[in-house]
Amino acid sequence: MKVGYNPTWAVVSLVLGAMLAALAIIGLSNGEFNPLVFLGPLLILAGILQLVRTYFEFDPATGVIVVRALAGPATRRFGGAETGRLTIADGRIVFTRPDGRTRKVPVSPTLAKRDDWNAVLARLS
Repeated sequence: MKVGYNPTWAVVSLVLGAMLAALAIIGLSNGEFNPLVFLGPLLILAGILQLVRTYFEFDPATGVIVVRALAGPATRRFGGAETGRLTIADGRIVFTRPDGRTRKVPVSPTLAKRDDWNAVLARLS
């Protein structure tokens, strides 16, 4: 089950990035260098990636969450029969190791698409 990024944050990144890029271009046309030249396109790229990339994947059969990096191939795995189990605590997903130690899985309900997030929570319940 794939969980996408919340499109609201992607649109905010795109709009803010476009505004900063426009301000930087105006500054450059006046002969002034502004670091917004780099920040605007970076925010635009982040917004585009949030629209097309998967935030994380949940496999209900194995109980594993794979968190994907916004840019690049990096992934992190949580859960599974041999490494621990996933539970819900205060609306967040928690990874409990076999020795009893707990850790929040680094996924946020704010960054996830609401319907996808609710489907994952329903499967974990």
